[in-house]
Amino acid sequence: MHKILIVDDHRMIVDGIAGLLQSRYEICSASSAQELTEILAQHQFDLALLDLNLGDGSLTLDLMARIKATGTKVIIMSGAATDEMLSACIGHGACGFIDKHLGSQEVLPAVEGVLAGHLVFPGGLLSKLLNCSSSGIPKISDREKDVLNLLFLFPGITNEAIADILSRSVGRVRNVATALFQKFNVLDRHELVSKAQKCGYFPSQMAQRELLALKSRHEQRQQKTAGQTAQPLQAAQAG
Repeated sequence: MHKILIVDDHRMIVDGIAGLLQSRYEICSASSAQELTEILAQHQFDLALLDLNLGDGSLTLDLMARIKATGTKVIIMSGAATDEMLSACIGHGACGFIDKHLGSQEVLPAVEGVLAGHLVFPGGLLSKLLNCSSSGIPKISDREKDVLNLLFLFPGITNEAIADILSRSVGRVRNVATALFQKFNVLDRHELVSKAQKCGYFPSQMAQRELLALKSRHEQRQQKTAGQTAQPLQAAQAG
């Protein structure tokens, strides 16, 4: 049975949510940052429902960091969330959002969706906050998609290798990577791939086949170049 933590300082809300979920899940609750710290030290949870504004003045992103450090997924709950705050929460790994104004009918579908591995945000909220297309993925050009696909398929690949595979300059590849960082609001390649996955992106089968073929030709060119370089060296050593 999945274990769920409700973090909210309104007893009525905690009791209401617990009543909806307790027949399917094991439920615990915390009403402050101190209680949260204590309960996280004693229990492991699959999911936490975190109120955006606890009455003790604690910072939501700090609480999210504590929860996520234990491997627990987080759904944010609020009746007065700003786009800026929700965007920050999503950027820090929130998996869903429950609008308290919409009532109890939102709770169970959100919990089931996140536990199943999905992002659960109402309507076009995720697209709006992340500058995404209707599919939840930021709008990227074909050139950006080529670079992103290579980063997906070949972790650790260098800009030089990407440039050779795609027949572009290294400078152009750097520019494309920078544009991708900005569109996904990340700082490095690892974050980029992780954020793209959360938005629902993954290279198509056709793209994978095409890029695997291009990379194979790139490796053949490298081997040929290495062989040509080795021959004069061997001749010099023999002489």
